[in-house]
Amino acid sequence: MMCGFQQYLNQHIMICIDDVHSQPVKLIAVRQAEALPEPDQCLGLSWMPPASYLKMLKALDVKSVLVIAIFQDNKLWGSINCHSFTSKPLSSSIRDVSFNLVQMATQRLFLLTTQEQNLFQQRVMDSRQVLSDKRERLTEPAEMFADYAADWCELFCASGVVLVFDDDVFRHGNSPANQPLEKIISGLGEQKKACFYTESLGNLFPEIAEQLVDCCGLLAISLPYDHHRPGWLLLFRPEATIEFKWAVKPEHLTEKNASQSEQSSYWSEIVRGESQPWTPIERQAAMDLGEDLAVVIAVHQISKLNQRFSETNQRLEQLAHTDTLTQIWNRYRMELAIDAEVAASSRYGRPCSLLLFDIDHFKQINDNFGHDVGDAVLAGIAWEVKTLLRASDHLGRWGGEEFIVLASNTDLAEAEKLAERLCRHIYALELETVGRISVSIGVTEWQTGDMRRDIVERADKAMYEAKETGRNRWLSNRKR
Repeated sequence: MMCGFQQYLNQHIMICIDDVHSQPVKLIAVRQAEALPEPDQCLGLSWMPPASYLKMLKALDVKSVLVIAIFQDNKLWGSINCHSFTSKPLSSSIRDVSFNLVQMATQRLFLLTTQEQNLFQQRVMDSRQVLSDKRERLTEPAEMFADYAADWCELFCASGVVLVFDDDVFRHGNSPANQPLEKIISGLGEQKKACFYTESLGNLFPEIAEQLVDCCGLLAISLPYDHHRPGWLLLFRPEATIEFKWAVKPEHLTEKNASQSEQSSYWSEIVRGESQPWTPIERQAAMDLGEDLAVVIAVHQISKLNQRFSETNQRLEQLAHTDTLTQIWNRYRMELAIDAEVAASSRYGRPCSLLLFDIDHFKQINDNFGHDVGDAVLAGIAWEVKTLLRASDHLGRWGGEEFIVLASNTDLAEAEKLAERLCRHIYALELETVGRISVSIGVTEWQTGDMRRDIVERADKAMYEAKETGRNRWLSNRKR
């Protein structure tokens, strides 16, 4: 009966069996049920456990069972399992006391865990502050690594750490040899993840598993200081041999002729080839550390490039003016271009127009498919829009999912035609994973006396009116 099971869940008592050999009792309907007292369903076997579970208990000669659930943040975290070799009916008061004891103990456990996590986060913040100071002093990454690699190993309970950038590899502690390390880094490049972790490198690279015993756990953080070739911060953990002691072998539960002594014997299982797991808080902390480390390396790279004047100018211009995701102009570069175009229009009286648009329901794309898919949509839309523009037009990412088109020497009528082409072209696309999407566009033309702020505000208002009137459309001063 599920009513008894639901009652156990409400009381955090998952299973309560007085005698595993008890037989289920059928409920018999009576005509005058209202005259009978309300039964305590927890006193009997009101919820029937799986037959395999009862078989295991009988094989262990267990008579009574009490299982108390442990919840954290309204989710099942674990359980306390109590077994007795004699039949023991448990009253509601005993169950309540047991539950309260478990509650007090687990609350203390969660409190200590939180305190430990807070201490860990503070140590991470201290390490990030050190990186910030090093960045300001333009410290060599190799020098910084030598000074703090041991601290990172201690912080993340790692046996070794490796820093990879450009053609340089810096090591501390235990790490794979050059050939296995190159294979691992090549595999990470194929993964294309900002954070990759595993407790068993040997399973991913079976051909070199024997060389990874001392560093079978890996937490890898991408350092995107260079768009074409990212670096890596690699933390390694050694094998952590784990022994599980089972009360009975699984095969003994199915063997009809297994003796009682065989069924009741203890069984030890040794698990090898895995490290201690990387916790979510460790993974996030490593990503934060890697972000700061990437900045330190980037600053160092820029200082090196300053020694090569011509190459440096080209690189700095790209970093300052290009959006790294879409590879089009960023907001800063677009503002410069709008200012220049407005000045030219004011001086020579030539027209120019502005189209401001964003992707409709973009938040739903991120929520439903993830930010990686959302980033791919942004990059894809930027590429498609560029194919529809003239050489004299400029496209930039204004912020988030917003884009801006600066159409020089273009009046409002021509800008409206361009907006119509953009709407139709984008809506006709079938993007991988997300399918069809649409955009809302605000269109405006430069007017005498306009500054950058004026023309952008008019386009922004028109865009939001386009959204409010149904999306997948454009609006301009003429249509409003």
